[in-house]
Amino acid sequence: MKSVVPRPKTKASEAAPHTGSYFPALDSIRAFGAIAVVATHTSFMSGAYVRHSFWGPVLAHLDIGVAIFFVLSGFLLSRQWLARRATSRPLPETRDYFWKRFLRIYPVYLIGILPALLWVQQDTGFGLVRWITNLLMIDLYLSPRLPHGMTQMWSLTTEVAFYIILPTLIWLMIGRVKSRRNPDAEREAPAIPARRMGCVIASLFVINIGWFLLIPHLNVGPGTPALPQWLPGSIDWFAVGILLAWADLHMNVSEVTLARPVAWLRALGSTPWSCYAMAGALLLIASTPLAGPIYFDLPTPAEQITKNLLYALIGGLIVLPGVFTPATGSYRSIMTARIPRHLGLISYGIFCIHLPILSLLFWATPIQMFTGHGWLIFAMTLGLSLIAAELIHRFVEIPSYRLRGLLAKRSGSASESSTISL
Repeated sequence: MKSVVPRPKTKASEAAPHTGSYFPALDSIRAFGAIAVVATHTSFMSGAYVRHSFWGPVLAHLDIGVAIFFVLSGFLLSRQWLARRATSRPLPETRDYFWKRFLRIYPVYLIGILPALLWVQQDTGFGLVRWITNLLMIDLYLSPRLPHGMTQMWSLTTEVAFYIILPTLIWLMIGRVKSRRNPDAEREAPAIPARRMGCVIASLFVINIGWFLLIPHLNVGPGTPALPQWLPGSIDWFAVGILLAWADLHMNVSEVTLARPVAWLRALGSTPWSCYAMAGALLLIASTPLAGPIYFDLPTPAEQITKNLLYALIGGLIVLPGVFTPATGSYRSIMTARIPRHLGLISYGIFCIHLPILSLLFWATPIQMFTGHGWLIFAMTLGLSLIAAELIHRFVEIPSYRLRGLLAKRSGSASESSTISL
């Protein structure tokens, strides 16, 4: 028998990235984001925004759920690419990547928009052109407002825009990757370049701020599309997710310039209740006039930038413990429990179907919009959305997962993280 001589540590091996991809707590965080979006929409329709002087502005800013989704997407999707770079494996085929993204997004999106277009009274007069623009997910770029019962779908259009640019962002951050068939490639792989990563992430924040400064000069009339909802208006939220992916992959780095910030993020993520306390405090700040009006008055660029950056911080703080989940403790027990994780699995269906259900509730019940009954409206909307989302998950999402799995097997690509990505 040959004796095994331990391989001496090299600088590269000392800085070997952490490449595990199992983040069970992120499913539960996704469920929280979906329920927060349901809460803010039902609160608006019940009139709670103006009926409660303190809680109204807070409820109005529970659209923070969208920022959480974007941080999660930035983390999970970029991490799949960055992990391959960190282990010197070839990047996924772009064609396969886009096909899997289509199977993840579009089938459930279609189920969400069809009830709104067919049965919501305000939408039944739409012509063929408006149908086509919504089926193609481009209505956001052509109209000032999406149809009733599907106004939340602006975030999916923005998600798709992020999907399209992500391969280019990855190339800018890590460059071209050549395959190494060396069995020690993972240990010998170089760290993801800090300077390039930092420049790209910082540039995304600059683009975001510049966009809000530019919008007043582009907003020429009432028919102008909803420019703040385009990708540049939330690209920083995705950037936060990319930053977390980079930090997670290099949480054991030895470089002095990276070791301290990575260690700080890891320590902060290991204290989840501190993260959530800070997120709550920032949400209260975002609920003040500093972040602009809560209704339809246009915010100033300064207010929009303030709100956007606060949402980036809140979203990052909420997702951070899911990335660096403590090995034990109440947080892990709660967030990895079966029920909250299952709610995360069906959360996309909840997000897509809840507004058509909310619109149909006002049609089918004697409750009138903006007349109160907030808790009742929330409970009915969430309950019916849970039932619908469960059916969507069983009969639409699971078959789509199987198609994605077959695609991954055919292409020989690694499977995606066990945690779903929007």
